Amino acid sequence: MNEPIRPEIHYRIPGFYTQDQWFFRCGRCVYFYHLLAPLSAGDSGRWGREVVGVSRSQDLVSWEYLGVALGPSDDPEAFDSRNIATGTTLEWNGRFYMLYCAGSLNADNPGGIGLAASDDLVNWRRVSREPVLRPDRRWYAHSPNADAHYCWADPFVFWHEQDRCFHMLITGRMREGPIDERGCVALARSSDLLNWEMQLPLVSPGLFDRMEVPSLWARGGRWYLMFCAHGGIQSPRFRREYPSVPDAAAYVYTADDLRGPYELRGRWWVLPASGCYTARVITETEGIPEFDGRHALMTWQSESEEGRGIVRTGATRPWMVEYLDEGGFVLDRRL
Repeated sequence: MNEPIRPEIHYRIPGFYTQDQWFFRCGRCVYFYHLLAPLSAGDSGRWGREVVGVSRSQDLVSWEYLGVALGPSDDPEAFDSRNIATGTTLEWNGRFYMLYCAGSLNADNPGGIGLAASDDLVNWRRVSREPVLRPDRRWYAHSPNADAHYCWADPFVFWHEQDRCFHMLITGRMREGPIDERGCVALARSSDLLNWEMQLPLVSPGLFDRMEVPSLWARGGRWYLMFCAHGGIQSPRFRREYPSVPDAAAYVYTADDLRGPYELRGRWWVLPASGCYTARVITETEGIPEFDGRHALMTWQSESEEGRGIVRTGATRPWMVEYLDEGGFVLDRRL
């Protein structure tokens, strides 16, 4: 497999850090949603300044930037008045919807999960001024301050035909337990995207402070749960139990059923020691040159300069995903 040690930045938006990403297939095009923060903010100031940008491609390599899809609310009291962050785009009943996480300028109105709608995948408007989902305090932690989005973020939403409902995965934290082991993938379900019923977490392994940017998909009778956890949010327990596992762009649990149990099988780390962070698998690739039904993976890379920290970030080129019989997957670049 041709898996490079440190992939280069392939696509970025001039003047912006180009960071966490998600994708939506519509017709012949793939729409690429990416967090943008101004380069002028610098490395230490880029978080909490994000908006959602959108680009489009027919081959996952040549991208056309279409502009800012969604920015913070103009109302300083709103739950999403500070920044808009990672989310999911999907189609339902002939319209497009985006569920996103956000931060607030108002410390008394900490961020939550918001919902926006669009007719063209480029221009978006809010469906509700209030969050559609905040943590259920029976199980999940809730931070009553500007950093609340670290406890409740990164919604990943999909329709499950067998259950006849939408499922939402969320970067969450358990209400109880050792402080650096509370990270979990929270779970909720809904029939209409507006009203959500909280569930117990899909996974809560006691290994991470957070399990960021979760995503879930099925392939060949198995379910794959991918998430991200850089060294700063890995618990001492994780390092003790898996001392030989490298820092990676993402990690993958495998299960034989949607409801689990999810296990770390086979090759469960993605792009180790690469400098990349967060990753998404694109499952709808029919008709896309070189892939045509083969799953693709994209991530983002950062570049640093001495004394300035990270000075630019951007998306890599895509890889083909090669699934392993024992679980997990490896990547192959054939472009």
